[in-house]
Amino acid sequence: MQRLQSAIKVRFSNPTTAEGARHLYARIERAANIACGTSSTDYEVIAGTPGNCVRLAIGRAIHDAKNSNLAQVYIDKNGFDEAQKFGITSDTRTAQR
Repeated sequence: MQRLQSAIKVRFSNPTTAEGARHLYARIERAANIACGTSSTDYEVIAGTPGNCVRLAIGRAIHDAKNSNLAQVYIDKNGFDEAQKFGITSDTRTAQR
């Protein structure tokens, strides 16, 4: 397991809309990349497949936030199976296309 190089706190109020949750997810994703020492020019980031450190940081942050809107954004972006690895669930699941 890869460890975070540093810890970064993302302060937020619980998002009550899907748009707010997407915005918060982007902030968490940026913080995870900084904490893991990756940048927007790294292959994983460009390809849209974050490395283990970034996935772990995002998954933990989403799980710890305990917000169904944010959880749904995670599920939409990463899939239900990936969300289950971190114990992330939302009150409402949408059908996969």
